[in-house]
Amino acid sequence: MERDIRYSQISKVQDPSLRSQETSTLKGFECTQAFFETAIAEGAHFKIPETGIVKNKWEEYVNVTAVHLLNPDTSLRDEGKIFNKSKERVRQTVGKTIRGLWQNVTPNVKTKFPIESFVFAKPQTQETRERISSSRGGESLRIKEQVEAGVTDIKKISENTGISVRKITNLRSLALKTWGIDVPRIRASHKESLQQLKDETDDKKTRELLDKLSDSAILGEIRRKKGTSQFLSVGSLVREIGFHPNNKDIHFFAESLEESGILISRKERVVKGKTQKRLTYYILLSRDKERATKVFKEDQLLQRFLKNPVVLLCGPEDTQLPNSIKLRKKEGYEYVSGIFKKLGRASGVRYSDFFKPDCPTPIFYWRTLYFYPVSQEEELRLFIAKNLNL
Repeated sequence: MERDIRYSQISKVQDPSLRSQETSTLKGFECTQAFFETAIAEGAHFKIPETGIVKNKWEEYVNVTAVHLLNPDTSLRDEGKIFNKSKERVRQTVGKTIRGLWQNVTPNVKTKFPIESFVFAKPQTQETRERISSSRGGESLRIKEQVEAGVTDIKKISENTGISVRKITNLRSLALKTWGIDVPRIRASHKESLQQLKDETDDKKTRELLDKLSDSAILGEIRRKKGTSQFLSVGSLVREIGFHPNNKDIHFFAESLEESGILISRKERVVKGKTQKRLTYYILLSRDKERATKVFKEDQLLQRFLKNPVVLLCGPEDTQLPNSIKLRKKEGYEYVSGIFKKLGRASGVRYSDFFKPDCPTPIFYWRTLYFYPVSQEEELRLFIAKNLNL
């Protein structure tokens, strides 16, 4: 690519040598920013990477990535408006660009910035957090106002805001901690409420008891007691009875239950890793399992989720298809690529050449990935080795 092509956003990239922090101590999004600055300083953007990016799109990809990485206050929606792209397309573009630049940089830079260390999601600004809270009812904002006004007693905050003590305790770990707001934690036994819930038949009182219980109390009981808990996650139930929704589609099933008058409760759990994730669960009472099953099977809008996205490429025709969750969690299944690696052929192999009707073991295809049953690994290994002439 000629060097006179305009990269309108590159002028905003600072010299990496001016960074006050050593790159070896950077983590997450800051590490990705530092790599981008280093790659641009090396001129890695002047070469089109071998990642399938169209030549006349590369400049735009670099500009999109510069806007995303160098403007901490812009959201994916803001960036999408600038370049006339959806939020998801912006996210994909940033990932492709960083991986493309990583191909083009010198070995020394690759060593400093391992590709697995990159995080593309921006840390949320306080303004963004408050905007999200406002769109969800503003509970965290109201608690924040109380603390800033000098109210520190959790029960007093509850009286002033109308938010239950349990809810405040949940928000303490989910949101308030990241806001720098310190609210005392109240620990109490949930046994009494759980027992009352088991015996209660009135819907209104049942709802009050569900709201009283903390998210961790309900989710914890589901994990501890598994099949014997008085709670059941909507996601687990719909997959048990043969539906195949993605996690982001579970809310359609929850809405169907609400419309049918079945009580559900929305609970959240924070998972900590490179970035903090908030997982949402829709919970119903186990005693409503049969009613819920009937609702799902009769709701025509949910029938589209009956199709299993997992495909059987070869193996016995009567092989039962696993659901995508079992493949993703590798519950009895493994990636086919692992066998090729063990045989010394990790690259340069087209799997479709191997998995034809003569393959003796079931091979499952899902989201560009190939899986096999762990119980038949040796049989598959011998078949692949034979076809590789090993």
